[in-house]
Amino acid sequence: MANYYIRLDGPSAKRVRAAGETIANVKAEAVRHLGSVLVDNPGFAEDGHWRLFVEDEAGVQVLQVIVAMIAARGSVQEGDDQS
Repeated sequence: MANYYIRLDGPSAKRVRAAGETIANVKAEAVRHLGSVLVDNPGFAEDGHWRLFVEDEAGVQVLQVIVAMIAARGSVQEGDDQS
């Protein structure tokens, strides 16, 4: 069984072993890890975009999760006055 690790650019840059025997299990673990980081660091979402990498034992990237938070066109941006 291959070992995979999750690494997130941002507040948790350390590599975390991904539980799972198949790549599908590792994908699910990566999403759970990202969710837990966002719960613990809600301000991280305000940074705009971030990436989570799944790497093999040698550090070679096998998957990436890319998330971006952008304002919808025509929406009121933070700091805009609604009054």
